[in-house]
Amino acid sequence: MKRVIAAAIAVLMLLTGCSSVSGDVSDLMTPPKLTAEQQAIEKALDGYLGYNKYTLQYPREGDYRSAFILHNLDADSEQEAVAFYSLSSESAGTHIMILKKIRGKWQRKSEISNSGSEVDKIDFGDYYGRGYDEFAVAWTELSSTNLGVSIYDLNGNKHSIKGTFTQMKTVDLDGDNKSDLIMLRLDRTVRTATATLFACRNDAMVPVSSTYLDSTVSSYAAIYATKTDGKNSVYIDGNKGQHGMETEVLTWANGKISSPSFDASTGTVKPEFIRDVTVPCRDIDGNGSLDIPSATVLPGYSDKTDYDKKLWLINWLPFSAGSLGRSVRSCVINSSEGYYFIYPDKWGGAVTVDNAIGDNSWSFRLWDGSKMTDTLFSISTYTGSDWENSKNLASPNVFELMENNGVVYVATINPKLASDSHYLDLAAIKQNFRLYN
Repeated sequence: MKRVIAAAIAVLMLLTGCSSVSGDVSDLMTPPKLTAEQQAIEKALDGYLGYNKYTLQYPREGDYRSAFILHNLDADSEQEAVAFYSLSSESAGTHIMILKKIRGKWQRKSEISNSGSEVDKIDFGDYYGRGYDEFAVAWTELSSTNLGVSIYDLNGNKHSIKGTFTQMKTVDLDGDNKSDLIMLRLDRTVRTATATLFACRNDAMVPVSSTYLDSTVSSYAAIYATKTDGKNSVYIDGNKGQHGMETEVLTWANGKISSPSFDASTGTVKPEFIRDVTVPCRDIDGNGSLDIPSATVLPGYSDKTDYDKKLWLINWLPFSAGSLGRSVRSCVINSSEGYYFIYPDKWGGAVTVDNAIGDNSWSFRLWDGSKMTDTLFSISTYTGSDWENSKNLASPNVFELMENNGVVYVATINPKLASDSHYLDLAAIKQNFRLYN
């Protein structure tokens, strides 16, 4: 059903205590086009390897997913290019070519081969404290959870990290202004999980300290470098069970790594670091430190036996002085529509969300302890064109909150309740509405 129809229904149904109706709109996905710089790099590869004699390869994980990555590897004023490819003449294996721009043209500086392996992830850092960056590559060995890691410099020199791992992250955990590597290893067959800090000692990257982690996670979702009590720390989000997630905290003190979130008596993370939703950590209040989510079921959803029909209030907790603190913010997250809404403390348990119509139309309704009653306001999403066509149907109580990448977010307010100071007027709704990305 067109969202132009939904706009008219939204206005009419809100004033009768019901929710708006809207259909789903699917985005058409197209592969990204190469930039002019990437095209120039590809032309250089054609010259060195032969046109149509290689295939570009892409790292599977991490912050760098392009076949061409630009990064300064020698601390001059220009970025070098790191290119990943496989050769048509070989059955397996990924190669890396490092190119440097000289007199305006990309020229080969060095080549790296890792026969039989694919690139899982790439990180950059000044691992040896030489004043310029190298790059660490996690290569798939036997599986995506069995990675070999090597560090390379501009000239293709290789330094291997001893062992195989599940995840890696470049950080400066020990605070010596050199890049370290946090290496995670999860072995579910023998039910062990560890985090090891590799740092430069005597011009070599060596393991300097390890700690146990929760081995009951099924996989690692993300590793973050953050601050805890003003010191460098690492948070690890792990997937747990069918729908859950946990966060483990790594800190550095007295020359060793520790995990204050880990309970050695049970061999698992402490219960307060586990939630029943797959919501990752984020710096929700913008203070430079990550916050850890905790989830409670919204009123009206505790009796839902189908997990997918539950809605959750997410409380964001800071970690400090060895434990989780009080919530710095509470919100509901509409991840499919790309936003979250901050819940005011004054609402308590008196307001819930009605998503019976669908994720593209959430109604915020009063809760009397047993059922939903009046609607305060609703938030609906429209394509830009549908919203333009719907404006002539809008009432004085319908307001555009924001437009982002062709999606328009619209609030429909119940004027009888918006004037009640216990609830929210348009200005407060706009202030509490945030994009979630």
